[in-house]
Amino acid sequence: MSQVYAHTAGGGKLLAVLQVNKQSAFDDGRARQAAIIALGVYSELKHAILVDADVDPFDTDDVMWAMRDEFVRAKFKEVDPRPFAPTLFGDDHE
Repeated sequence: MSQVYAHTAGGGKLLAVLQVNKQSAFDDGRARQAAIIALGVYSELKHAILVDADVDPFDTDDVMWAMRDEFVRAKFKEVDPRPFAPTLFGDDHE
């Protein structure tokens, strides 16, 4: 991780953008683990977005463009590693 931004769209609590500097093939897994740890440690955090080093985590347009580009390539292969997790308001997705 090089930078982490608690986005204002979530009041600084619900959305985090994590910038990853990949040095090897194993860094994809490490970045994913970091996002899962952040989601587990901060109970109010609901979304963690991982971006590459060439994406400015403080620029919402840049982050959204990177997400769109990656989702088109991945065809929504994996979005949430913990589906049906309880939300801030106690909604357990029933």
